[in-house]
Amino acid sequence: MPENFFELQPTLFGHSIYLRPLQIEDAEHREMAVGFTFLSRLHWGGKVNAEMKDLMLAHAFKWAKRVWFHVGIDNIRSQKAMEKIGGKLSHTALRTLNGSPVMHCYYFIDVD
Repeated sequence: MPENFFELQPTLFGHSIYLRPLQIEDAEHREMAVGFTFLSRLHWGGKVNAEMKDLMLAHAFKWAKRVWFHVGIDNIRSQKAMEKIGGKLSHTALRTLNGSPVMHCYYFIDVD
């Protein structure tokens, strides 16, 4: 399992899901970022994926007013998934991953 990740094992399918903990982006404005989630292909676009995002957002919105998602510029599948759950594209910018700059789309969802 990757370092600093939680592992969830859905009993129905038996395929692992990994997610990085929520991180505070801006404490003054009560903004958090969802780390990466890795789902086995079986869960892409399905009920488990939607429920996972709902659980993460519900947990984040106990404190946060806005939750950010950083999606790779070439990851069209995840960009569409963000739009499907109500994410709004804010901007694109470079993020450093494993020591290398990678262009990302920054999506956000505000508390209702």
